[in-house]
Amino acid sequence: MRQCLARAVNSSNLEMETFETDVDRVAAMAAGTHLGSYLLRIRDGGQVEFSHRAMLILARRIHKRHRIVRTLAEAIATQALIEWIKPWCRACGGARELMIDSKPTTCPKCGGSGVHRHSDRERRSAIGSWGGRIETGFNYAAAEISSAAADMATGARARIG
Repeated sequence: MRQCLARAVNSSNLEMETFETDVDRVAAMAAGTHLGSYLLRIRDGGQVEFSHRAMLILARRIHKRHRIVRTLAEAIATQALIEWIKPWCRACGGARELMIDSKPTTCPKCGGSGVHRHSDRERRSAIGSWGGRIETGFNYAAAEISSAAADMATGARARIG
């Protein structure tokens, strides 16, 4: 479903047909929020120009909910988006294995999960601070991203069928 929607948002063929087409998939995106639509376009559609808009929506929510200054809320939102857009392991690129001596071997960095585990130190370095309200704001941003992405997929599936 995500691949179909991603292809649809990049399509120039938006003609109406009697069967499901790109225009149907793009219209199905109306079931989601702006944030959900931007997330789909960024990660699955490769339309990185929507990253700033998504970050601003998240930063506004973080600022409003947790009373974190706007510049810090933007740094938190940016880090949360980066972690969601590029979750894969830095060593194996998400493949879960590395070729060592011409043999596939479980990646020692991620233990075969294919996912990069971000440390508090990495987040502190990226955001400028960590702990307390900053950590709470980050967890809120991560949950908002997950929720918007899930709602987008569910809404699109329901509309397309």
